[in-house]
Amino acid sequence: MSVDGIQKGDVYKTSYELDNPDYPIRPKAQSNYFTWYMRPDVKFEIIKFLQRREMMFYRKGLQYTFRYMRCHNIQTLGLFQKNAGAFKHLHNIYNSVATYIHGMDWFGYNLLRRDSDSIEKWKASSHKIMRGYDFFIDIDAPSLDELEMTKKSALVLWDLFNKFQVPFECRYSGMGFHFLIPSSVLPKMSFDPYSDTTTIYEYLRAIAKKLQTNISAYIDSSIYDMRRVCKTPYSLAVYEHGEYVCLPMTMRDDVKLFKIEDVMVETWFMKSVRGRGTMLFNKIGNRQSFQAFVDYIVDKWGELDYGK
Repeated sequence: MSVDGIQKGDVYKTSYELDNPDYPIRPKAQSNYFTWYMRPDVKFEIIKFLQRREMMFYRKGLQYTFRYMRCHNIQTLGLFQKNAGAFKHLHNIYNSVATYIHGMDWFGYNLLRRDSDSIEKWKASSHKIMRGYDFFIDIDAPSLDELEMTKKSALVLWDLFNKFQVPFECRYSGMGFHFLIPSSVLPKMSFDPYSDTTTIYEYLRAIAKKLQTNISAYIDSSIYDMRRVCKTPYSLAVYEHGEYVCLPMTMRDDVKLFKIEDVMVETWFMKSVRGRGTMLFNKIGNRQSFQAFVDYIVDKWGELDYGK
């Protein structure tokens, strides 16, 4: 199995939204967005990934977010979208990498008139009620021109996880691929970011740096912190050039043979996603499997650097 480092292109193409924060919404984009999120099959699938997690809306062009939302049913999802103006200013939907013992606290439907003191208290103590923190690996391209390189990166990681029977999910993210390794197979470490011991965030960041340096420069190693979120499966990744379904991959060939048309929202207008869910590969894997994967990394590329 090749693990030759994959390097980013020499030219970093900045997103149109960052250069033009007030770019007009294409009429087709608004229609696609509304049609997609009115579908019960889509909403039922999205809700599955929000259980015991925080939900967040992010409008990249306008540079603002709505966070700290508890959303466990499709009615609540619709109300939050309405209250956030999501059908006027199109949002990307994210969920927390962390899960919470009893889910998010409830701060109300009115996103502009919530008790900020209560939210601040929850933020300060939320690590105490975390039940898990998944290993989120983000393979991200600066533009669709480099999407082929993210595919190659994803396949290398896929094969590496298979070699050690590490459980994982893989999803298309809009500009690349997301891998998630469930917290159940990770070592038990502190969720407290101020702990004197090595935290789960420092541990996973150290592993990601090894993968970034030795496997692919498209892997983002800067994303490990208590408040981290990732795009929610079956939501839409909205860009100036199109709307793409954040689609879970169900087999290796979904990545190997991937074409952008596979995730264009128009492709899925006549297809139901109800019950499609996600695929957890290597279900028999456990903590020993993950530790074998880490041991391989250390033996091949040196000790983990926690940056303390």
